[in-house]
Amino acid sequence: MTVARAGEAPAEVAEEIFRFLPFDWQSVSGVADSMMVLLNLILIVSVFYAYRTLKSSEQARTTDILIWAIDQMEEIKPDIATVRSIGQPVEAWSAKQNQAAARVSVRLQRLAYMTRAGLIEASHFQAMWAITFVDMWDRLAPWIRQVRGSHGEPLTAAAGAFSRVDFELLAQEYRTHVDQMRAKGASDGAGGLA
Repeated sequence: MTVARAGEAPAEVAEEIFRFLPFDWQSVSGVADSMMVLLNLILIVSVFYAYRTLKSSEQARTTDILIWAIDQMEEIKPDIATVRSIGQPVEAWSAKQNQAAARVSVRLQRLAYMTRAGLIEASHFQAMWAITFVDMWDRLAPWIRQVRGSHGEPLTAAAGAFSRVDFELLAQEYRTHVDQMRAKGASDGAGGLA
């Protein structure tokens, strides 16, 4: 650095200092701007790939849960067949029929809870088992009300029952869906859902 000599103006000193500085600050600023653009592009690409990864892991989770739900429904198929074969009032059910009703209602309560809590994808579950839930509720409602009454519970979800309440509420939601599908099928001339 040069020292101002006697009689030199400060502007002349600044000009002489500038002549010896090799940096052009506008170029440095341009390089920094280019690096920021590059970093932002890298960030955008990484966010895109992170979104795709999350989406695919969510689909894998949904698939795993649906496979689990299918296994749960497969395990109670014999009990569902037993419940469907019952043709007498609840009071006349055999021990085997009561046990089948208990297994079916408990399993459907668990699945209904998971669906209503958002742990199972509701749209897939509805597409696969809406008719089964409505049918099983219609067949098991008298038995469930009898069980609730024997435990001193209110008889319906609307009245404050707590055992198998998710099963009841989900069956009611699905009844609306099933009725709409039946009406749509009948208006299309397809005869509705069986």
